[in-house]
Amino acid sequence: MNLGFIILAHNNPAAIRRLTDILTSDGDRVVIHFDSGASAADLLAVQQIASEKPNQIHVISKVHCVWGEWSLVKAVLLAVREFKGMSNPPDYVHLMSGADFIIRPLVQLKEFLRKNPSLDFIECCDISKQAWVRGGLEEERFQFYFPFNFRTNRKAFDRLVHWQRKYKIRRRMPLGLKPHMGSQWWTLRWSTCEKVLDFTAANPKVPGFFKTTWIPDESYFQTIIAKLVPHSEIANLQLMFHHLTPSGRPYVFYNDHLPIFRKTPHFFIRKVSPDASLLWEFLSKPGFHSKRIPRIKYLHSIRDYLRNRIDDNHEHKLSVPGHPDLWYGPELKACKRPVIMLFLSGVTQLTEIEALFNKHTSYAWLGRPFAPKSISIPNEFLSQMGLSPSSWKIRDYFRQQFIYEMLKVVPTNKIPIVAVLPIEDAPDLDAFTSIGLFIPLIVQADSLESYVYAQRFEASTIGNNHNFYSKYAHKIDQRDLNQFIDEVPSHLETMKKNPNITSTDTANAMNYFLNAGRSENAGMFQASRLSKHPDSCYRSRLKECKSPVIMLFLSSVTQLTEIEAMLIEHPSYAWLGRPFAPKSISIPDTFLSQMGISQSSWKTRDYFTQQFIYEMLKVVPSRKISIIAVLTPEDTPDIDSFKNLEMFIPLTVHAESMDSSINTLIFEDETEGISCGFYAETVQKIDQLELKQFLDEFPGHLETILKVPNITYTDVISAISYLLDAGSSKRTGSPSDLLGI
Repeated sequence: MNLGFIILAHNNPAAIRRLTDILTSDGDRVVIHFDSGASAADLLAVQQIASEKPNQIHVISKVHCVWGEWSLVKAVLLAVREFKGMSNPPDYVHLMSGADFIIRPLVQLKEFLRKNPSLDFIECCDISKQAWVRGGLEEERFQFYFPFNFRTNRKAFDRLVHWQRKYKIRRRMPLGLKPHMGSQWWTLRWSTCEKVLDFTAANPKVPGFFKTTWIPDESYFQTIIAKLVPHSEIANLQLMFHHLTPSGRPYVFYNDHLPIFRKTPHFFIRKVSPDASLLWEFLSKPGFHSKRIPRIKYLHSIRDYLRNRIDDNHEHKLSVPGHPDLWYGPELKACKRPVIMLFLSGVTQLTEIEALFNKHTSYAWLGRPFAPKSISIPNEFLSQMGLSPSSWKIRDYFRQQFIYEMLKVVPTNKIPIVAVLPIEDAPDLDAFTSIGLFIPLIVQADSLESYVYAQRFEASTIGNNHNFYSKYAHKIDQRDLNQFIDEVPSHLETMKKNPNITSTDTANAMNYFLNAGRSENAGMFQASRLSKHPDSCYRSRLKECKSPVIMLFLSSVTQLTEIEAMLIEHPSYAWLGRPFAPKSISIPDTFLSQMGISQSSWKTRDYFTQQFIYEMLKVVPSRKISIIAVLTPEDTPDIDSFKNLEMFIPLTVHAESMDSSINTLIFEDETEGISCGFYAETVQKIDQLELKQFLDEFPGHLETILKVPNITYTDVISAISYLLDAGSSKRTGSPSDLLGI
């Protein structure tokens, strides 16, 4: 029997080598789809692995795989087609990821498949009869449109779901397909793989439908196989053991799951932590499993038993075995990542600072992990740790392990922020000070609550951790915190270069940094300029601005691209792009560099809104008309600031496309009661087909408008309304008729 293995991977070439060494040991073949958006060095390493066994390992890298999107299905289809192009296709194809592992000998897997030659091993649940999703969308995945990514554009995703529920949107599946769901990982007969490929090629409406379905990798193969393969030939079971947490994330297995895996009869496992050294050692031992080939009925029953055990462990109905807490002291000393601990003086201050950090891309807000009888950590991190807010007894019993696991779930490109209310909370300060880049800060605020709390705190620290606060902790005014957190990441990068840095070294560096002041930083928004020019001072400067500004409200990225191409080379206009995009300043580099900021300076833009607008318009040549694009509903320009301009012209540009229509409906629904007067009374509408003619003619009309003495914003809007109402192609008058020139 010949087997084919598809591996979806995006990192960790070492794990891929370990896996492919086993999978190819009996002459079987492997197709690796390596994410096209991954590291070029990692791709080169994987290609090197394939070059050592060119007849058995094939590498393709054609798709950037994004969670929840069609790209994952496309990558699998490409890998299956790779097998089809071979002279001798495999008898079975098994789909897995680079984070999976085979835990039974290949000979046992082949013997099991020989005994069950008429079955496809894939979870295939008819959701009209049985729920499969553990919380969240199920039938709506197929009924609604999902053009936005859940993780990267959550706000637009939620709004569109809300809008489709409100207006009862219902898509119909093509060709009478019935929605089925299951895990994306499967083991299929080659004949079934061919049927899926042929069906996909013959019915392009089906992949077209699933491209706007949410998480199609959990439904595409399941739905098609349910239509093409008799029910009796679908095992509704997978040969890989894995589980999902209550929040729907893959459950990660650690050393303490070792007792559970002594029982599993499965052939593969997903997903083992790279840090679970004991579990890896156990799984890699030859012969740790029974030589008896498992029966399908037993696979079903043991799967349900193990999942119930893991759920109990997740909810802490069972104690956490393994991992003596003392093992983690050396792990924390070896930790090279920075950790900032903020000592706060009240719940009000905690709420204000949480809002500040949640907007910052360089930090991971971990909340109040050491609150009394509660773990107040955001759910996205808590679920990855396998804990709940009520797991405080485990936290207090495994103190160093808790800190280590908490820091481990934070993305490596972010700095963890831990908040402490020091009179109530009880962090293990000795454990934290063993971390070289540990930065404790006492944040002072001007409020009665903060003052009273600080007095109680200082009284309580006499003889109680007094050495820690006097040696390591530094004080910072809450008003300075925003600037401090903007600047500290670059300083930490410098400090990381010292391989033997200690918490004492870090404390000395922070003391120098805080005491030296931070007004020396270059750039147009430095503290010294801010002290002379508060943002509110720029309102009068905007009122004095005589340059015309056209703001185009657009409804899709496609529309934005088309209009940019139309205006980028126009001699009369300066295209300023999308200055108010979320968490980005999408202005052409020629203007951005003159302003002294970068695309990632969105916090500066949001904090100094009027100054940002003034500086942006100032770098536009005086002979050109500024054009600003706003993509609704994501972008958030400060409309009140723009209305201070004498020549501000807002236009809503209509286009005939599905995504444009959807965005327009969401925008109109959202602006109901929000700036409604502005959009209803001020913003003029124009068809995209007429926009070019309007813009070509506008500079000539502008000369007429500018002749009016003491012209006001209302006069300009009236003149523009006259131009548009007259019809771009049927215009017989001019603004001079309206303005009396």
